[in-house]
Parts: sequence; C-alpha cells; structure tokens
Amino acid sequence: MSLRSVIGIDVSKLSLDFCRLPDGQRGKFKNSPEGIDSFIRSVAEQKPDLVIYEATGGYQNMLTEALFKAGVPLKVANPKHIRDFARSLGRLGKTDAIDAEIIARFALSRDIIADQPKDPALIQLSGLLARRDQLNAMMTMEKGHREHSSDSIRAAIEANIAIFKSQLRDLERNIEQLIHSRQDLKQADEILQSIPGVGPISSATIMAEMPELPHLGRKQAAALAGVAPFNRDSGQYRGQRHICGGRGKVRNILYCIMRTCLIHNPVIKMWYEGLRAKGKAYKVAVIACVRKLLTVMRAMLISNSMWDIQRYQRSATK
Repeated sequence: MSLRSVIGIDVSKLSLDFCRLPDGQRGKFKNSPEGIDSFIRSVAEQKPDLVIYEATGGYQNMLTEALFKAGVPLKVANPKHIRDFARSLGRLGKTDAIDAEIIARFALSRDIIADQPKDPALIQLSGLLARRDQLNAMMTMEKGHREHSSDSIRAAIEANIAIFKSQLRDLERNIEQLIHSRQDLKQADEILQSIPGVGPISSATIMAEMPELPHLGRKQAAALAGVAPFNRDSGQYRGQRHICGGRGKVRNILYCIMRTCLIHNPVIKMWYEGLRAKGKAYKVAVIACVRKLLTVMRAMLISNSMWDIQRYQRSATK
C-alpha cells in the first residue's frame, strides 16, 4: 500500500525536528519524555501512515519505545540509505530541517513496511551483549597499554583488567539467567547451541539481533544477515559478486561461528572442503558455508529440532 502521509524526523540528542509530507508542515519537540509525549499527542491528531527516522546510535530509543506503546506505525531507517537518497536528489545541504524533509521524501518514494515491536527481553539481551562488547574492547585496550607501561603504572592497569574480567563474568551470568527465564528463549538457545561450534554468546547474539530468522525466507535471511552475494554486471561485463549491507553484528558473529565450526564441526568442515575441491576461494567457500548454516539454523528453529549430524552429513554428500 502506498503511503499518503508521512512524518520524517531528524533525531538528535536534544531535539526532534519533524517534517510532514505532502503538506510540508514542520515543527520541533524536545527529545525528552515530555517532548515525546507532546509529539505523540500531535501525531494522534494528524494520523500519519508512517513516522520514520534514522538510527542514531541510541538517541532514538526513547522515541521508538513511546511510539510502539502508542501504536503509531514507525520505521527506523538505515542512515546510509537516507544519505544515498539525498545524494540522488542532489540535496547536499544539511540542517536538521532539511534532513527531516529528506527522510520523509525517502519514505514516500518507496514501499516501506513498518517495524514490528521488539520483545522487551530481547531488547534487554541486546543491551547486555552490547555492554559485553564494550568491556572486551576496554580490556583489550588496557592489555595493549600494559605491554608498554612502566612498573609504577602496570599495577593499576592489572587492577582495571581484573575489574573488567569480573564484570564480564557477571554479565554472562545475567545473559544466561535472562535466557533461562523464558521457556521460548531457553528452547531456541538449546537448539542453536546443539550445533557444534555455536556457543552461548553466539546463540544469544543471533536471538537478540535476528529474532525474525524463523519467519524469513532463505534468501531474505541471507540478505538481512549481510551474507548474500550481489551481482556486479553491466552489459557484457560480468563482475565478481560481493556481500554487502545487512546487520553487521549478525554477520560478524556468523563469521566467528564458522571459524570455530571449520575446526570442531565435521559436517560443516565437509561442506567447506567440498567447495574448496571445486576451486572456490577461501572466503567464498567460508561465506557459502555461513549461508548454508544460517539456512540450517532457520530450519531447526522452525521445526524445534536439534542438530542431527547424520541428517546434515547426508545433505553434504548430495
């Protein structure tokens, strides 16, 4: 269904600049609980088909939660898509008001499906995993500092590293407890971890960052995970296909899983060796195995079935 009325919002730390199309109405609210409440009351009167804004590293979270609670159809857009659209229009100027209009025009130019509310438990899980990444990054940084530090500083660095390790253990316990508090999450976790090479953090990341996996088609899942190859052809020229886009966290964790699976999972190792025997380059073979594993994960979650080594060994030999 084509959109008739859209509100585009440029979200910043302090404010929400909006533009409604096609009538061009503009306005501004504070990015605060009070400002968002005022904006939602205004939206309720206008009844737009969609409210759309970019992901802004977290400044949009309060607005997203409030719009979902109010039942307002919304879309959190990929900032790169908006920037590319602006360039295609030749709109090189940048202000909050211009950005809000561009975002609204972007929505009117294509068929956009509104986002579905995310499970609160998965939002919490995603936050715990993000904090775990932050702690790992800080610990890695401190280990680098330790290597070149003097004796007088090294003790303080070691103390920081010990604190980070303790917080990591606490976080991982919290992640486990959160997953086990819900039977559906616990079951999905057990299914994913039944695959040799998939550990608790890998499983949690897939559940948190790609919860719609069981409801997607095979090609849709690969594209959303960022492991689908895209053509680079023009006329008689046939270029190499490359993966791009998708959800970076999912793509990264799938690649890490595959590195482990190539050592500890005999079935996936068989997939990989078969591709290499056909002359496929290393990365091409690895990403092909990632796509196949993603398809297997999807099938297992749909059927609520555990990893069956005999079944997938037979599929590898066909």
